[in-house]
Amino acid sequence: MYVSGGIGPAVKMESSLPASAAYMMINAGFEYAFTPVISTITDLAIGAAGTVPFTLRTGVRARLSGLRSPFSPYTQLQWVGGVTFNVGDHHPFTTGARLGVGADYFLSKNLAIGCVWAFNLLYTAGATDAFYGTVEWIFSVAYRFDGL
Repeated sequence: MYVSGGIGPAVKMESSLPASAAYMMINAGFEYAFTPVISTITDLAIGAAGTVPFTLRTGVRARLSGLRSPFSPYTQLQWVGGVTFNVGDHHPFTTGARLGVGADYFLSKNLAIGCVWAFNLLYTAGATDAFYGTVEWIFSVAYRFDGL
């Protein structure tokens, strides 16, 4: 079981959604490994400036294992759901998918630093309906609890 926290920039791609083009994301995450390769992940992500997405993301992560190094690359796929604040005068519901690639570097058996690059394909519903994409770069610190 891993817990993590991270921060990084996010950029919204062109769309009709009247939202900030760029903002900071703060992320808190949880990962539970079923095998050395497959795990389930859940994140809570909050925008820290401009448009403020508040989303819960859950899905799966597949790690490349057996490298015999402290480097642990992965790919992940998540469902995204939440609310986006400060979109004009509205706070639309947001849902979609998030595809990411990243890597962790283990400084010790239980402590890792990492980075994930993720593409979000999202839909907002409410007064402002729109499809749009965002790209995030999240830099994180993770701690692994043994035996859980």
